[in-house]
Amino acid sequence: MKAVRVHEFGGPDVLKLDDVPQPTPGPGEILVQVRGAGINPYEGYQREGRYPNLPPRPFILGGEGAGDVVAVGEGVTTWKVGDKVWGNFKGSHAEYALALATLVYPKPDRLDYHEAAGLTTAWVTSVLGLVTLAGMQQGDTVLIHGAAGGVGSAAVQLAHAWGGRVIGTVGSEAKAQVARELGADVVVNYSQQDVETAVREAAPQGVNIVFDGVGGPVFMPSVRNMAAGGRYVLYGGHGGRTITFEAPDFYRRNLTMIGFSANSSPRVGEARAVVRDRLAPLFADGSLRGVVARVFPLAEAAAAYRYLDSREAQGKVVLDPTLG
Repeated sequence: MKAVRVHEFGGPDVLKLDDVPQPTPGPGEILVQVRGAGINPYEGYQREGRYPNLPPRPFILGGEGAGDVVAVGEGVTTWKVGDKVWGNFKGSHAEYALALATLVYPKPDRLDYHEAAGLTTAWVTSVLGLVTLAGMQQGDTVLIHGAAGGVGSAAVQLAHAWGGRVIGTVGSEAKAQVARELGADVVVNYSQQDVETAVREAAPQGVNIVFDGVGGPVFMPSVRNMAAGGRYVLYGGHGGRTITFEAPDFYRRNLTMIGFSANSSPRVGEARAVVRDRLAPLFADGSLRGVVARVFPLAEAAAAYRYLDSREAQGKVVLDPTLG
């Protein structure tokens, strides 16, 4: 089978399309023919060698996807050959990938493979940050940075569905339109507006939760706009990996800083249960949806990662091994 592998660390051009043996499912696993694989910033960090617990090289990239079950391992009774699934895959940047039977979900007919391929990381991250760790409640005002990106587009929908008032930040008018369509009540275009001033005008009483994958440049403007008892949820730092702040900004208003990674959080199981029990039915009836920015053939994985790195994507970037 064809698979995208990392032989040496570096930029997108180090990715190689290789012929490798098709894997065989072990106990508790299923083998899926991949029809779509979402790509994420953390996989770019893996490609660059800037991620903990990397497997020996060469390794196949990709941790999420959607496709058809073609084989099941010993002890698997929940899935059968022909089932359509989405979820956490092992090495999804390939024509076939393994998955633990407990970490996939049934694909609704109304969701195409490309939409389903990019759901897992974005929605588990959003649920883990906003609901499991920050304890979002109906009526909370939530500030979401990168509101039209892969995770941001999920977070906006989730916060809206949970009864929150959503303020989203974006970098263009096209992204602003996407955020509004997904349920953002107020959208701040940071290419045209001062974020701190605009958020203060939108929420003069302060925001209850900040959901931030940007870091550096938005951190203090967001902190200064938080209500007493607010929770700052930091899950990434693509805008700046170093953050400085004055301690009184936090302790005088009883603010809480929450940092997490969905790949290592001990509470990720709780978030997955929410996705399975409460969100999966909403994907099935169309209340929630996947947002796809662009789809690339497997052979164009380097171009897909360059597009992701450009920060131009409105939603998820997806690889499709069945194309080309």
